[in-house]
Amino acid sequence: MPSASSLRPVAAVVISLFLLLVALLNVRNHHMYHGRFLALVNEHLATHIVMQTNRMINDVFQVQQFLTDISATMGLDGLDDGFDRAWQASESFQGRLAQLRLLFSGPWHGKMSSTVSLDDLGNRFQLFHSTGVEMAQAYIHSGTLRGNEIMRRFDAEADALADELTKISEESAVIFSANPYPEESDPVASGALDRLWVYLMGTEIRTHFQNFHVNLIKNRPKNNLSQQTGLLAQDLSTQVVQIQQWLTDISVTRGQDGLNRGWENAHSRAIRFLSAQAEFQKMVQEMNDRQKAQSIVELQPHFERYYATGLAMATAYIEGGAPHGNPLMKQFDAMADELNDILQKFIEPSPDDFQIGMVHVDFLQYSLHDTRNVLMIILFLMFLLNGISLWWLDLARRSG
Repeated sequence: MPSASSLRPVAAVVISLFLLLVALLNVRNHHMYHGRFLALVNEHLATHIVMQTNRMINDVFQVQQFLTDISATMGLDGLDDGFDRAWQASESFQGRLAQLRLLFSGPWHGKMSSTVSLDDLGNRFQLFHSTGVEMAQAYIHSGTLRGNEIMRRFDAEADALADELTKISEESAVIFSANPYPEESDPVASGALDRLWVYLMGTEIRTHFQNFHVNLIKNRPKNNLSQQTGLLAQDLSTQVVQIQQWLTDISVTRGQDGLNRGWENAHSRAIRFLSAQAEFQKMVQEMNDRQKAQSIVELQPHFERYYATGLAMATAYIEGGAPHGNPLMKQFDAMADELNDILQKFIEPSPDDFQIGMVHVDFLQYSLHDTRNVLMIILFLMFLLNGISLWWLDLARRSG
């Protein structure tokens, strides 16, 4: 019968192998859940980037529209707020651009392969705004011929900015789809041997991590009707602004010098609005919010009156100039503001709320990295312990 002293090295080997296995399982489990957590965060990031870039595109079109607006009205009849409102839209663009810079210097640093430079984008936007101001001044002080020369360049710069922002939006979606969140994943549980790593995080951090993980899953963009409705509302708002822009555009240019695509572009945007608004109304009904559902009952008739007023306004400007067009411009702009006010109620999330969420993500990222480092030290010690145990067992066999 083996003596107790001869069994000790065997027991040490068994125990060390068991501890090594537990350490390996915890390293694997931590890596898996960390990856799932990042995939979930990236899903929210991608949706936020799409929302932000869509709003920035809307800001570009707002600057374009307001400066074209004052070019048409000549600042007469009290319609002289174009420069101020364009400046407000410009400030909105710059604020959203600053948020994108934070995202791409943090969680998504180095992931965007696009040649789009955010600094270059900011510089080009400032040039675009300056060109628009120059154009408006030319229309007001030098007339249609001089203004039309700049209008062509101004419209081209707006389209180029919108295209670049669309590239950022599309690329963020591709990055997310390359590493999707596993549908069968559950929040981190505790208790099993392969989840001892969660206790290394500490009680408070572990609870915060689990709750935050659950909240991310609960509010996943693909399952979040409110966010999906918000994205569609943003698209509808952009169509409203674009119709306003193109009908104001042709009001200013009078369709001269080849600048006659306003009718066609406004018509295509109107078709897009009408085709999407039915789906939008259906989604709002599914939200079971009576107040919001009531606010869009007249959305389509309101839009149709808005579009008809815009067509009449453009015709009035072309046939009779500012004296005939300005009275309709007041109605047209007021209708656009009313439509956008309705749609803005559905556009979310709040940028401030998202930034607070990103603070939590950064904090948990540091905690997860610290936990991984501790796990790697434990894993190294377990390998060392296992090696010592095997050496002891080999020594015991030779001496026996």
